[in-house]
Amino acid sequence: MKKLSTLGFFALLIGLASCKTTKNIPQTKNDLKENLKTERVKYSYDIEKFDGKGVVINVPMGMDSTDFKFYITEALNALLDNPIPKKFGIHVEEYEGYRIQIYRGRSKTQAVKARRRSYEIFPHLRPYMEYRSPTYRVKVGDFLERYEYVKVFKRLKREFPSAMIVPSIVTVTVDYGDR
Repeated sequence: MKKLSTLGFFALLIGLASCKTTKNIPQTKNDLKENLKTERVKYSYDIEKFDGKGVVINVPMGMDSTDFKFYITEALNALLDNPIPKKFGIHVEEYEGYRIQIYRGRSKTQAVKARRRSYEIFPHLRPYMEYRSPTYRVKVGDFLERYEYVKVFKRLKREFPSAMIVPSIVTVTVDYGDR
């Protein structure tokens, strides 16, 4: 009896599966095309027009827009990272930056010569001479960003073949103006 009911159930399933209904099954390409115009959502939009008025960005510290030689986002990030202190005037601050090391060795006379020669090539850049026993190091410049030292490094590399960029704590003079 149990086998008979199971057999009857499977026969019913096979019979239902073999029935063809063409009502919901597309038969041709034309049947596949539906008109969805009534179902689509319509959005209204206006084309933006430039009225000739630009956005003005106020830059503190006595700078104007011609002082920027890089992207405005870098300048804004720098201003946001280093807020203006309550005291105004000229301050010497230290930041993480880069210097160009042009000499490393044990000879003090060679270190002095390298420092003097770097000052002859770039008089506006300050050379630093450090001594950590038993080594003298001569480093040039105070650079905050990598793009600042490219030209200087190329010129010093011709004069000092062992020159290299080293991370360093650099001193920067900042004028916050009088208020």
